[in-house]
Amino acid sequence: MFVRKGLADTTVNDLLDAAKVSRRTFYKYFANKMEVLEGIYQTAVLLLLARFRDMQSAAGSPQAWLHSMVTCFFDYHLAVGPIIRLMQEEALRADSPLAPHRQRAHLEMVSLLVERLEGANRVHDPLTYRALIWALEAASLELLGRSAARVEIEHAKAVLSDLLIASLCPPTT
Repeated sequence: MFVRKGLADTTVNDLLDAAKVSRRTFYKYFANKMEVLEGIYQTAVLLLLARFRDMQSAAGSPQAWLHSMVTCFFDYHLAVGPIIRLMQEEALRADSPLAPHRQRAHLEMVSLLVERLEGANRVHDPLTYRALIWALEAASLELLGRSAARVEIEHAKAVLSDLLIASLCPPTT
């Protein structure tokens, strides 16, 4: 419903009709439509972070893990569909109830990157991690926003994987 009508034009009545639930049932669990969107966003973020965590032990090298992470990030966004774009755009607004969840997700992603990539001879400024996460987010928004072709998305995955690997796992000389 949020994707079809847009966030501003979706009403609680629209959600009630789409979910085929009573007003009483709705208000038992949610105070308003934003709490519904917040619940969807929290679930989506938790699932994506869980996939990243699971991949940590499965991927061999740090480079392979970074490549898998980027692939997972874009594939997840494609699988979930247009609601992801709507939620990402909403989460970018500082006054949105989704913004704190986005910030926590970024911090958790940074923690995963630090845990996997930093060692005795490799330490990065936390802003480096955040900037790379922002690049993934911006690329996803841009590609989803214009319904990019699969070939463009695959190209973006390759370029962003290379960017993360070059930034976070440069070859040692």
